[in-house]
Amino acid sequence: MESDPDPVIALAGFALSMSLDPGALLSFILFVVLLICSGLLSSSEVAFFSISVTDLEELKEDRSPSAQRILRLLDRPATLLATILISNNFANVSIIIVSEFLLRSLLPVVTCIGWADWIISHTGSWGLSTESMGKGIHFAISVVGVTMILVLMGEILPKIYARLNVIPLARSMSRSLFILSRLFRPITAIMVNWTDVLEKRLARHRIEEGPSSSEINSAIDLTVSDGKHTIKEVDILETNCPVCRRDSQADHAPQDGYRCS
Repeated sequence: MESDPDPVIALAGFALSMSLDPGALLSFILFVVLLICSGLLSSSEVAFFSISVTDLEELKEDRSPSAQRILRLLDRPATLLATILISNNFANVSIIIVSEFLLRSLLPVVTCIGWADWIISHTGSWGLSTESMGKGIHFAISVVGVTMILVLMGEILPKIYARLNVIPLARSMSRSLFILSRLFRPITAIMVNWTDVLEKRLARHRIEEGPSSSEINSAIDLTVSDGKHTIKEVDILETNCPVCRRDSQADHAPQDGYRCS
């Protein structure tokens, strides 16, 4: 009778296969490098946009190349932010692609089915077949596991570190971000221009729309509800609010004096 596969032995075989497969080893190294890049980009976003006014004054007095690069990057914050976001998304997508290739090479579904068979033989089926549980394990490792690693190592921890090391991190990342801003200039220019057009259209729409009648009524009621305002003061409100009209039936009481048509 064959003994059930031991998960520890399976994990040891996984590590051994990675060490013997040059392609898998290269993929793992690339995965780690991309994860570090993602973390640095995420932390640089926090570092650059957390620089205080005092830090800016010190950077202006500093004539070092890194300080000058920081100031040049901060002169165009929209372009800087677009560069960081594009680079970070590129790194994250690359991490997902590389991790999928790595897991497909070193952790096929057949291996996960073997783990599922061991789990079912020791704990019960839980209403699942061996194949279904094996595919679920593979999905959990390839999607949930990679996502958790990406969020923890590429977002949370780097941003915490950046909060504690704003200027040193900005100095160390200034050269890389300066190069990336040159590299992605065509894409960032399109993004920044499109964002400017969208913001202008939204601002124009808000100006043309103006406040509603109910909003104006509420504002006037709050202003004159204390009963301390004179008729003259309320007339000033009417002069500056052309859409408002005085109720001809009112007894000139300020709190009931105006309604918008």
